[in-house]
This record gives sequence, structure tokens and C-alpha cells, in this order.
Amino acid sequence: MNGGKPIILVAYANAGAPVERLQCLEAEARAIQDALLKTEHCEPLLLPAATIEDVFKNLEAKKYRHRICAFHYAGHANGKGLLLQTDQQDTENAGALAHMKGL
Repeated sequence: MNGGKPIILVAYANAGAPVERLQCLEAEARAIQDALLKTEHCEPLLLPAATIEDVFKNLEAKKYRHRICAFHYAGHANGKGLLLQTDQQDTENAGALAHMKGL
């Protein structure tokens, strides 16, 4: 990996109706960030309230190219993929992530 420490991309989305919201998601994200900041071996990149555009923009960014070594998602999913947020605070299926190549 060139250009700096390896990056762990952490995306989370608490999409869905209020009754479906994951109560511990914010605490989980903070705990992950705290744990990653304690290590000198990698750099966390957090995407709170992540949209599919946020994820793709960061995965394809030249400054992160070839440095993202892991992707962690916290939030809802279904049989088709991850459910990320949209500008309308709704859900969006991120099944397209499975087909990304050449990063």
C-alpha cells in the first residue's frame, strides 16, 4: 500500500422507520472508531448516515486508492444487499458494491 497507512472504511446507516432504527448503532460506531484510533497500524474512515454515493465516492477517491483494506458496514441489510440512507432518510439497496472491481 502506498500513500500512507491502510484504511478501514466504516460505513453505517440507521435507515428505516423509527421503529426499525438500531438503538445501539451510534455507540457501535463510536466504539469502532475508538478502537481503530488506538492502533498505529491503520486509519479509520467513518461514514455516518452513509449513502451509496458516499460509499462509492470514498472507495473511488484517488487519495484513498489502494489504501482501503477493509470495509465494515453497520446497519440493516436484506437478501439483496446493504440498506443505506438516501437524502430522504429512506433506504437504498447497495447490492452494486458486490460488483465493484479494480479499486
